[in-house]
Amino acid sequence: MLKRLVLVIALSVPVTSMVSASTSHAADAIPEYTELLRDCSVAVTGEPCYVTEAGRDDLNVATFPECVGAVTNYCYIATVDDQPAPSSLKFVVRLTSWKTHDPTVENAQYGFNINAFYVPPSRTFETFSYFDWGRKPQDQSATGGLVDLSAILSKTSKIKVEIRYKTSKMPQYSVVVADQGKMDFSLSGQDLVTVIEGHPARVALESDAQHINFDTEKSDDTSLLWTNRCGIPSMQFVVCNVTTAESAPLVFYARSSTFVNSPAADVPGPIWVSTNATYFHFPSLSNRQLEIKTTAPHFLPDGTTLNTGSFTAFLPNKLLEQWGITKTEAGLNSSLAASVKKADVETVVERSFVISDLGATIVFPSIGYSSPVVKVTAVTGNGSQSANQVYSQLLAGAKVGSNTVTTTTVPAANSSSKTVKKGSSTFLVALIKTVGKGFPTWKATGLCKIRLGKLVAPTKAATCTLTLTQAKYKTTPKRTKKITVKVK
Repeated sequence: MLKRLVLVIALSVPVTSMVSASTSHAADAIPEYTELLRDCSVAVTGEPCYVTEAGRDDLNVATFPECVGAVTNYCYIATVDDQPAPSSLKFVVRLTSWKTHDPTVENAQYGFNINAFYVPPSRTFETFSYFDWGRKPQDQSATGGLVDLSAILSKTSKIKVEIRYKTSKMPQYSVVVADQGKMDFSLSGQDLVTVIEGHPARVALESDAQHINFDTEKSDDTSLLWTNRCGIPSMQFVVCNVTTAESAPLVFYARSSTFVNSPAADVPGPIWVSTNATYFHFPSLSNRQLEIKTTAPHFLPDGTTLNTGSFTAFLPNKLLEQWGITKTEAGLNSSLAASVKKADVETVVERSFVISDLGATIVFPSIGYSSPVVKVTAVTGNGSQSANQVYSQLLAGAKVGSNTVTTTTVPAANSSSKTVKKGSSTFLVALIKTVGKGFPTWKATGLCKIRLGKLVAPTKAATCTLTLTQAKYKTTPKRTKKITVKVK
């Protein structure tokens, strides 16, 4: 059965009018690097250059060297712990353009990739060898750079890479695979400076035989089991049904996309996320909702240590303004809620915020795999409550009005047992009533499952338990209520 975990941020605000930057309907005049750079066949060593992808006349690829001497653009500068990066740490930095001068192609875009490799003396760095979206993180070749950085870096090492190139707009979506990663974008005229930093992330990898090859195996069929397989079979979902990873190298890489045609180009960037997931879809924005699909094996190679990771999401000022969010601690707390959905069960989780001049970063608690998907969803509720409280009530079956939350009328849960019908779905708050504003966590045991704020009973007679734990809130103490649920 396909395993999915969904992480959700909900917004308790109305949507405001679109900003004026969202009115373009064709490709912007982006500097064309195939005219600014030389073909790699004639370029000298250390010079930025471009090639046309073999068999792809519509895809040009620029490769960036280090910024040294006269090379000050289409290049990068890397440091580790605020010192020049060791000579054995190399980066493949690429910029691609696909149909960027065709206004009829909705997804025409510029793509940026950076992959870090460890290159010991016995191996040779390969400028064009990298792993792209949907590919398993791997070595460059049998003689090229190694994807595992643990020989020269530790999990506390701080990598910082500054990339410089010309463009005309901010990337809309970016993902950095790092521990506590972050990205910063500064556009002056047509000169974009991107700074990517963070600690290398421990990423769990399946075996080559378990990897799903998108090029040869892609399918949108959700009925396929993908038993003991891991990867990206579809643009609609990601999969990892591998219980234990084969390896867990220390890695660092990032990707971003700059769309040039509407409607994709109308999204206010830069939106970025930091994760240690093995595979991911880029963030997408639709109907007031931000979504990021990721996936990874459940356990690390020892078979007992859960594969968990940090996760952060950055929302830029323009997006916050578009959603009518006040960029203060109080404004964010009343507007942004976080939740995690796993196997169709959604649970509200705590979160914190980091406010900067450029936007707000939402920091999530530790996330377990198999397949997390991050969402940002607009809701409405009472401004005196935090968005987490509003959203937890919404999931539990509350009816939400335009400005206030009206909790569904439920009987008091004084009885230690309840009876439900076989195969029925019952709102959790109809079984145990929440009290006060303490953060609620629900747990079911037995054959009963929790799904979309409801207790789903099995189709046969059974006895389950349902537990509600509400966190301490101001002077209200922590509360736990447990009942027996009889399925008849």
